[in-house]
Amino acid sequence: KVFVAVGGYNDSQYFSPMAASPTARANFVANLTNFCTTYGYDGVDLDWEYPETTADRSNLNLLVSELKAYWSAHNLNYGVSMAIPALDWNGQFISVTTLAPYVESFGVMTYDYYGNCIANCGHNSPLYLDPADPLQAGSVDFSIQNYYIAQRGVPANKLVAGIPFYGKEFAKASEPYQSFKGRVQTMRYDEIMALTGYTVKWDAVAHASYLSKSASFITYSNETAVTEVCQYAKSQGIKGVMMWELSQDILPDESQPLLETIGYEMLYNNPIAVEVTEFTAAEWESAVEIRWVAHANNAGFNLYRCKTSAGNYERINPELINSQGQTAGSFYHFIDEPLHPGSYWYKLEAVSLDGSCTYYGPISTTVSSIHTESAFPEEVELYQNYPNPFNPQTTIHFVLSKQVVVEVAVFDILGNRVKRLMNEHLDAGIHSVLWDGTNEIDEQVAAGVYIYRLIAGDFVKTHKMVFAK
Repeated sequence: KVFVAVGGYNDSQYFSPMAASPTARANFVANLTNFCTTYGYDGVDLDWEYPETTADRSNLNLLVSELKAYWSAHNLNYGVSMAIPALDWNGQFISVTTLAPYVESFGVMTYDYYGNCIANCGHNSPLYLDPADPLQAGSVDFSIQNYYIAQRGVPANKLVAGIPFYGKEFAKASEPYQSFKGRVQTMRYDEIMALTGYTVKWDAVAHASYLSKSASFITYSNETAVTEVCQYAKSQGIKGVMMWELSQDILPDESQPLLETIGYEMLYNNPIAVEVTEFTAAEWESAVEIRWVAHANNAGFNLYRCKTSAGNYERINPELINSQGQTAGSFYHFIDEPLHPGSYWYKLEAVSLDGSCTYYGPISTTVSSIHTESAFPEEVELYQNYPNPFNPQTTIHFVLSKQVVVEVAVFDILGNRVKRLMNEHLDAGIHSVLWDGTNEIDEQVAAGVYIYRLIAGDFVKTHKMVFAK
């Protein structure tokens, strides 16, 4: 999903008067909705830095609830995310538990624990509190686990940990928690990487990286620190990580070490040999459509069906459903045609290369009637591409009810055709086509939002997808 961000540290002064006025709130909701619809966004990230009064807190609740109510009334499936402070100084004026049902995720700004307002230097974004820190200024773990989960009651799966792509230099200091002189200098990661004469150090207690030399202490997050935050996010069951901001770690060779580290840790470096991230079953015509997405380099899958959740399950696929062997995630689809109407339960068995098995489910659905015709849809089904966002490639899946000429093409957000992926006669069944992020002459396209369109006879449907840098 791609959300448009509104506000920010330097542009939040308009939130308070807008949120305080019913008329202004209504105008904001209508204008924001029109903007999302016009430009193809999937929702909004509200970055109010920061509500400062109890009135602001109440008005923010009204703004978000009215926004979601407006979208619901107009059958718009847009989402809301929010950037929120790391500590109670500003966090007290955000009713996170009231907002949680309306918000997909809270991006906790777990950085800036030390800065100009503190007499000593310290880590910008330590993973853990250090007993040697005289101020106990805060940490990623403290903000996530202690403040938001334990004290404020926010569900872990609503929280996102922040990672800074910048650091801070404290003059006249060389180690954490020393006094310093002058103003704190904020530096981008790419600027920090261009420095010479510093020693790279690691605080094994706070789990934080820094640079040191005589009369200069620079706190920043290097690849090791970023790796640890990503691993922490996975181990604690929170929704993920975010960063501020994407352009700050682009090096002269156009690599992005921090972003690439996040991508590897969050998308690929999973200790589970087979991970199924989606497993659903739903009535489809007179049958049951079963879908799953697997991050796996395994032998394959088996599906089992039962009339009760705890009964004896019978395998329904005659042969092993072969793995597509893509650890980045692959889409699978199976049609089951039970003999009688009623409720059915399904389990998925993932078979590893060594023969060991992992089970998912059970999940259930109800079949209201049984027909003798094929269970394929009367028309055509076009699915969301996977993975999305993606780089370097993504797969588009679709299902045909009959033989037909099919065209699949990719367009930019202005409607210009980027590449035709397919134009051929296909049989009824499940099909897929790959896009590798190139145009008609095989040049790499720019990162951004793209549209893919399926034409099958008289059927036309489109979906959005995001090509990430």
